[in-house]
Amino acid sequence: MAQKVLIVEETPIILTLLTNLLQQNGYDVQGASDPREGLKMAKVMSFDLIFYDIKIPGGDSIKLIPLLKGEERLKNIPIIVLSGASLETLRIDKDLVEAYLAKPVQPGILMQKVKSILPSSHTSPIEVDKSKFDDFEKRAEKRKSSDVKVVEGFPVEATSVDSLKGGMTVGDEVFDNNHVSIIMAGTSLTDKLIDKLKSLEIKEIYIRN
Repeated sequence: MAQKVLIVEETPIILTLLTNLLQQNGYDVQGASDPREGLKMAKVMSFDLIFYDIKIPGGDSIKLIPLLKGEERLKNIPIIVLSGASLETLRIDKDLVEAYLAKPVQPGILMQKVKSILPSSHTSPIEVDKSKFDDFEKRAEKRKSSDVKVVEGFPVEATSVDSLKGGMTVGDEVFDNNHVSIIMAGTSLTDKLIDKLKSLEIKEIYIRN
């Protein structure tokens, strides 16, 4: 029987990538879009590992771990924390987590850690589909360069509005001249949105590489 992994991840595209990666390696994966949902799922389902991507220090993000460890049935489930901040900055007791992975982390390194924590898996892990994750690997490499701007884990590039095309993914939140948000990061551009940017005389925006 496949070992079960719970992923608590607030960014949909990252949740999809992590889910696909673990499923490709033979794990039964469930995803939660926020800490409260993750806690509810952990209480009613059985998991062998919890994978937790912490975005922002404070609030529910930090409370989830001691809440999990405070439950008798859940206290022995290993937790892997992924974050751009250190455990010290997040003020998380190191003894409460099995492992910490600093962003950015490549899929291969992530899977090595998962398999080291769950060595008794009866699944038959397969190689990661390189065609699906090559772009993820390239983004991880680009993040090592200090001159590459990264938003929500993705390298982004300033692009002239005149050269935008439908289907491109917005890399960073777009504001109008009054600093009012008009397009969220991760939005797929349409011709209508491009026309809107031009009508507001916005010269360039960030696009995901």
